[in-house]
Amino acid sequence: MSLSGNKFVRLNIEQQGIDVQITAWNPNGDPIGRFDSPNGMNGLDIITFSALLKGTYTFSVEQFSEDAFTGSYTFKVTLIEPIGETKEKRIDQIMALWDN
Repeated sequence: MSLSGNKFVRLNIEQQGIDVQITAWNPNGDPIGRFDSPNGMNGLDIITFSALLKGTYTFSVEQFSEDAFTGSYTFKVTLIEPIGETKEKRIDQIMALWDN
């Protein structure tokens, strides 16, 4: 994913019959983090991160368990916006999912 830098990013991973974990790397190849929600083999994983650098961010999706389950997942970018300028705005960006 190519980003201009200083962006807040939200991704959704919809799992159907398989539990996956996602690892993200910045344009320098440094890991941003490994993400997985405790919802098992079905449901939504929501990932948020701050893309500070301009460039291409990469992701790997791997099965969480060593058990050989067959399933599918959908990886979708749901939000890219400038990182909040204040601490309060950055917290709002993370917590926006629970505003309703």
